[in-house]
Amino acid sequence: MTNKVFEFSIAPSNGFTLIEVMISVVILTVSLLGVAGMYGFAAKFAYESQQHAQAVYTVNDILERLRMDKLVWLNAILPTANSVFHFEFDANSVASATVLCTNKKTECADELAQKAVSDWIQHLASAFASIPVLVCLNMQRQHAERLIQATVTINWFIHNAASSFTPPVLNNDCGHTGIGRRQFMVQTVL
Repeated sequence: MTNKVFEFSIAPSNGFTLIEVMISVVILTVSLLGVAGMYGFAAKFAYESQQHAQAVYTVNDILERLRMDKLVWLNAILPTANSVFHFEFDANSVASATVLCTNKKTECADELAQKAVSDWIQHLASAFASIPVLVCLNMQRQHAERLIQATVTINWFIHNAASSFTPPVLNNDCGHTGIGRRQFMVQTVL
């Protein structure tokens, strides 16, 4: 019988040990979980900024329509010096003469003003289809001049908003309060 001798060498190996592979897998897993968590935050903030951009677009559209058709609004809605007009609408509103002419003379309705409000309501219905939104329009005629001080406020709610974050409220007279309320307001003179 021949004795076989096994020789063990302590020479460096060309591969990784099992413990090195396990440590690298743990590090990779922790970093991928962090990236996956950030994806949820990024999606939420992208949705919120899309809603904010729609609100800015809506307010700018309202102000541009008021600016373009200023004489129509002056004659139809603000006929006398120091006239004040407050109007609220949402995606479910109906633009009618009775809504536009509250506390005004009966012949105050103007087709151009009704068309503008109808277009704004359609835009709200398409841009904010899944969330409640309310637009408040306040106009005041400056003395006998042809100047209108206009304030447009838009309120909307964000679903699954964190209760710890409450943005400041710019206009308490417009919209409902609650967690997730967002508001954008512009004041200008036309």
